[in-house]
Amino acid sequence: MAYIKLDDRFPDHPKVALAGPDAAWLYICGLCYCNRYLTDGFIPAEMVVRLTPFDEAKVKQLVSNLLAACLWVASTMSKQNGYIVHDYADYQSTKAQILTIREARKKAGQIGGKRRGVSEAKVKQNANSLLDKEEVRREEVIRKKEEENVPPLPLSERVSPLKGGAPPAKKRKPSLKLLEKPQDLLDLFSEEELIVAHKRFPAVDFDWEASKCVDHHNAKGGSGNWKNSWRIWLENKVEFELKKRNDDHQNLTGSLDPDKFIKGKYGHLVQR
Repeated sequence: MAYIKLDDRFPDHPKVALAGPDAAWLYICGLCYCNRYLTDGFIPAEMVVRLTPFDEAKVKQLVSNLLAACLWVASTMSKQNGYIVHDYADYQSTKAQILTIREARKKAGQIGGKRRGVSEAKVKQNANSLLDKEEVRREEVIRKKEEENVPPLPLSERVSPLKGGAPPAKKRKPSLKLLEKPQDLLDLFSEEELIVAHKRFPAVDFDWEASKCVDHHNAKGGSGNWKNSWRIWLENKVEFELKKRNDDHQNLTGSLDPDKFIKGKYGHLVQR
């Protein structure tokens, strides 16, 4: 019997909140499918509608929510259409890891059958050590991701050497680089990467957003990783638009009859 790994903070994650509860359930069902068939995060398009009891129209909307929240990514595989779970290998076991553990347990069981006097804990030590190493690796990945999102301590809370404490550790800052024009940012990506990005963010004006991203980071002295800065900028743009759309919906329907409103060209509610 195999299991997927789900963080206890999953229900409160901003991306999950934006996608909605039904989309979150589809996401979990997708994780189960990937783990059961060892697909390393890939879900064929024809299998998505079978993962939940929702009808096809409902599933199509849920998939759009997962793509907009960056929980799923549209696959660019030429042989088969489908979706890929974002950062799957960072939190779940891959096919190679699972097969290695199964083989180690199989060998451990054979050794145990030949050596009846050896305890079960000793026989399975090799397999368990592989599991422990994998858990340590995964915890390290999660810890690093959390550290990237933690703001630095204010000066008042840092340890002062004058009070007998050790001075705060100095972190090596990456060298910052400035870009002259927005096109320099887009030129960092290959044509295939840009095609994937346009499919993932179809409603985003890339030239306009690239201009704002370059101006923002240049004003702060540049960026140590422009490709990563651009990815975060696009994800924040989508989250902002989704939050704005939800706020507009609540403001419009909070005091008026919702039957008097319809969806406009860009998904916003407008009065009939």
